[in-house]
Amino acid sequence: MTLDARTVLPTALLSALDCLGDDHGWRVAQLCGGVALRLGLDVQVATLAGAVHDVGKLAVPLSVLNKPGPLSPDEQQLMRRHVPEGLAILSALWPAAPATVYQAVAQHHEREGGGGYPNGETRLTALAAVLAAADVYDALQSHRPYRPAHTPAEAYRLTCQEALPQWALAALGEMVGIRVAS
Repeated sequence: MTLDARTVLPTALLSALDCLGDDHGWRVAQLCGGVALRLGLDVQVATLAGAVHDVGKLAVPLSVLNKPGPLSPDEQQLMRRHVPEGLAILSALWPAAPATVYQAVAQHHEREGGGGYPNGETRLTALAAVLAAADVYDALQSHRPYRPAHTPAEAYRLTCQEALPQWALAALGEMVGIRVAS
């Protein structure tokens, strides 16, 4: 069974997500749901986390979101604010969201060993690891203003270079039909 997050999320949050103007969140939602199913995690919660993970980008200027080249240090700081901004938006528009959704949104740019942001955490929750892998994979196989889309195989190879748990990466590979060489 596939969950359509659009039938579960509060209307105000759906309207906010529609303002982002792309389907990245919905694709990440489907990836998260499929990976969660393979791992025995809560599919509904994973799908919802994927759908809302980037809502904080509503607080990032369009000039930064759509910039066709590298971001300056100041622009990178603005972009990194989408995580705490997203938590604030979720709190305002969906205060009853499951705590695991908040945790996953808070950690979706964190990496094992502390190399991510916004807090440099060294351990991710299971849902955050799934969300991070799905987010990176979809971003890499999607066209961006600063680069063309990668093929699914190349996007997966690059996603596997992220400091994310191997079990999450392997489940993502299975989900997207890419065999992992052992």
